[in-house]
Amino acid sequence: MASAKDIRFDQRNVTNTAYQEKYVNGNSLILRTDSTGSVIGTSTLEGVAIGTLTSSTANFTDVNASGRISSSNINVGIPSTSYPWGNSMTGSYFSTWTLDTNVSDALRFLAGAFSASFPIPAPNTKILSSVSTTNTNVGSTITINGRVPSGSTNQYINYLQPLGWATIGQTIFSGYTFRNAANYALYGSTVGGSTTVSSSLGTNAFGLGLLNNGVLNTVRLSGSFTLTFASSSVGTVNYTNNTNVVVSQSSDNGTLSIATPIALRIIPSANMAVIPPIYQDGYFNNFTGSNLTNSISLSSVSSSGIYIISGFVGINSGSSTYSYFTGSNLTQYYTPLVDGNFTQTISSPGSTITASSIVTRSLSGAPYITSGSSYTYTVTASNAFNPLYYNGTVSTTTIPSNALGLTTANTTTLTTSPTIQTANVVKSSDYTTTRTVGSYPFESDIIVFGVTMSAVGTGTTAASSGATITTFIVNNTTYNRAGSGTTLGSQTATIHTAGSFGIPSASGSLLYYGRPEGYTTGSLTFSTTPNTEQFLDESYRMVLNDNLLNSSGSYFNSASYLPTSSLQVKPGFLVNQGGANGYWYPSAYGTTYKYYARYFKTTAVVNTLRITLTGNTTLVKWDETTANSIAIALIFESGNSNTYARCRIYDIANLANNIVSSSISTSNLSTDGKNPFSANIDLYGNNGSGASNSGGVINIPLRNVDGMTLDSTVASKDELYVIVRYNGSPTPLTSLKIEKFA
Repeated sequence: MASAKDIRFDQRNVTNTAYQEKYVNGNSLILRTDSTGSVIGTSTLEGVAIGTLTSSTANFTDVNASGRISSSNINVGIPSTSYPWGNSMTGSYFSTWTLDTNVSDALRFLAGAFSASFPIPAPNTKILSSVSTTNTNVGSTITINGRVPSGSTNQYINYLQPLGWATIGQTIFSGYTFRNAANYALYGSTVGGSTTVSSSLGTNAFGLGLLNNGVLNTVRLSGSFTLTFASSSVGTVNYTNNTNVVVSQSSDNGTLSIATPIALRIIPSANMAVIPPIYQDGYFNNFTGSNLTNSISLSSVSSSGIYIISGFVGINSGSSTYSYFTGSNLTQYYTPLVDGNFTQTISSPGSTITASSIVTRSLSGAPYITSGSSYTYTVTASNAFNPLYYNGTVSTTTIPSNALGLTTANTTTLTTSPTIQTANVVKSSDYTTTRTVGSYPFESDIIVFGVTMSAVGTGTTAASSGATITTFIVNNTTYNRAGSGTTLGSQTATIHTAGSFGIPSASGSLLYYGRPEGYTTGSLTFSTTPNTEQFLDESYRMVLNDNLLNSSGSYFNSASYLPTSSLQVKPGFLVNQGGANGYWYPSAYGTTYKYYARYFKTTAVVNTLRITLTGNTTLVKWDETTANSIAIALIFESGNSNTYARCRIYDIANLANNIVSSSISTSNLSTDGKNPFSANIDLYGNNGSGASNSGGVINIPLRNVDGMTLDSTVASKDELYVIVRYNGSPTPLTSLKIEKFA
């Protein structure tokens, strides 16, 4: 029991007690009573400590105390009658409790029951095991397109070349990965071990000791950083720069940056409401004190080179000693140069094209340029190697594809690999030296192409009206150091210039027709296998005269001038040479009606003849005078003037009549085109059974009784002439096919 001076009691309404004590103002008053509660005696102890008070019958109904009670034990006492101890709690451990159960036992029971929920605070047992090193702000990889030429005058190449960064024939910085930013080396903590507790910083945090009276202890990072620079590719060190950095953190800061690299947190206890925390943890990241800008102006080409960054990092908490770790060395190849520092402008000092020779041939008495004609193209290209050059196809001359079939035996493409691979094309700027294959081009060298193009095509530039082309373009493409082409020296060549090479100026510019003189596309004979006249030659063309009337006509010479009544064969077209579709002709001529006669011979017995037209497929009747029209008539060997008094001609477009007109006299070919001969003729139609004319396909049933016979077994009946007549200048025919239909 506590001493009297520490405790005061105020006891009232005491009944059924043998005695009672009352402490007043620090003194002990002992009252003794009988069984009725009457006071039978008192005594007072002043200033004396009271010893142990023992009573088995004392009953204190109301006790107020201040100060401290110290006792070996105190009973739990009697609860409210509504909630008694004992049987009312049957099935529970508390049913064993009575009013005499000691408070200390009750407290021990409760402490045991809740002990797992109130553990002693524990530290984060992870440790700082090493320091990670990370490159950041390394920038973009630098790629400078092009190879280094000989004789460079470029300021950057001349600086880099002695240092081994710009070797002739190689790319700048060949074999190395250069970048273009300041490059920080960042250091961070790497943890080891394991832990059962940590702050909200998570798995990266490690233990950082005790709190300082419940608040975070200051944590410090100390770094010693070294930057080594070598300007040359062999790595000779130019200078070394050292930097020391110390940073600290004493507050809860989970946001990391280069400026505040430390994160600290309090490790909470299991029950923060009743158990105070005592430990802290944390980690660090992005700690740096070394970057390229520490040492040199990075905008100068002289900053190009090798940078090695190393770091030695230590950490302490509160008053603990520093723990030091060495980071990995980082190597950075840096340059401020970019591809845009090397500008290149390719140009052509000069280019020309000329027709160096022409070869001609004739068709319908008119000249054409033909295969064997040639053109010469010269072009130069400057700055293809300044300041750098492309490895591959550096320059090429483009020869167009057209009807002339231009080809050349000259060199048209320059390549490097990385030395010059093409002879006689690269020359010094004064043209005095030609670079050899296997040598490197000089920065000032120029490219020179001299190309002679020969026409070997078998096609033609002839069109229905005029020409498909009258000129062609030759140019050069020279590629810059990145492989992007620039078109240079574009020259337009005229296939033929009027009046050149001895051709009369009045002819204008000649068309091209590549087939040689005497070339034949068709044949004389036909059967079920058709024979197609494409108007590409005049091998079986007949002279229009009276010999056709008795089947003794003669072949036309394509080099001869045309009679004024004859149509012109222009490659691929049958035209009126005096009309809109005509070709050049050297003298005045012209009738309204003009003719073309073609000789055919059958190798079969023909009952029905078929003729198929392309181009203009619309026919008029032979006796019609429609302007700008086409009519076609046949002269059979079986119906010529050797058999009949007058030669019979058969109009394939007249499907209605048998005999159309008899004894037609010679026509004035300016007004009437029925009879171009000097002897009278008879005109018959195409009205046999099955005769038709549809879309340029004409079926001609042969009528033997009228002199229409084609029989390969009878020598006097196996030939015919097809006569085409133009009135004016219609859209031309482009082919005429003849065959046995039945």
